[in-house]
Amino acid sequence: MSLFKTKKPLITIRQKKKYIEVETNISLIDEIKLYGLEKKYNKINAVDQKYEKYWKRHYEILNLIQFDYYPKAINSKNIFNDYAFACIKLGYEDLSLAPYIIQWHNEKIIAEKRNHYTLGYGSHKYLIKILEKQEKYAEAIDVCNKYIELNLIDDGTKGGIIERKNRITKKLNK
Repeated sequence: MSLFKTKKPLITIRQKKKYIEVETNISLIDEIKLYGLEKKYNKINAVDQKYEKYWKRHYEILNLIQFDYYPKAINSKNIFNDYAFACIKLGYEDLSLAPYIIQWHNEKIIAEKRNHYTLGYGSHKYLIKILEKQEKYAEAIDVCNKYIELNLIDDGTKGGIIERKNRITKKLNK
């Protein structure tokens, strides 16, 4: 039996060259062995398994907040609704997972033999936004400080968590 199932010509517009896309019967594990990446894969897999309960829960929380609770909380007439409280509760739970996620991230960098890549945490901005909308400025500033201590300062905005904290501090002092 051949390793190749089908051959399909692909044309790229930019280079106007033909390439052949090949589907194979090789599994991911066989491919890893084929390219001599088995040791590296085993190290990465061991790191993932070590922190599995933390990163699985982190991503579960992030998906719940980002795609379910936060949009419903913000689009409601009353920001003091069940969805907002669920965001806050899950946000604090995710904050408690942050040290484990950071450690997982750092060990993964070593296992993958990379220099660095940024850890985008995600859920912190939703927690802070809800607290800010509920005018719980002191609590929002406290959460900002906790994330700054953990060096999770990128929240997708221009100035990150530090600038967000400064904006909330101005609102608190009004």
